[in-house]
Amino acid sequence: MDRFVRNGLLLGYYGGCLTKTQRAMMQLYYEHDYSLGEIAETHSMSRQAVADALRRAERALEKLENEIGMAETAQKTRALAQEGTQNPENASETLQKIFGMWE
Repeated sequence: MDRFVRNGLLLGYYGGCLTKTQRAMMQLYYEHDYSLGEIAETHSMSRQAVADALRRAERALEKLENEIGMAETAQKTRALAQEGTQNPENASETLQKIFGMWE
């Protein structure tokens, strides 16, 4: 998965765990496509400080995903659900796989 897409996805799952400033910067960068310079201007800081803050936030999101695994589980669930809709005769087996992931 593309780094940009992955970080945007992780922001959706774990953004509430970041500081208010980290979350705001991540949203501007990943959701609103602001440049580092535009974010720096918005927050009255240097481009380097913004880049450092984004890297720290990205590492925090990756750490949370490694510990909790919510994004990976959701991706697997979506894949199994799609498999179930493509093969309705195996729906019972697909549901067992999905619910088995949560045990």
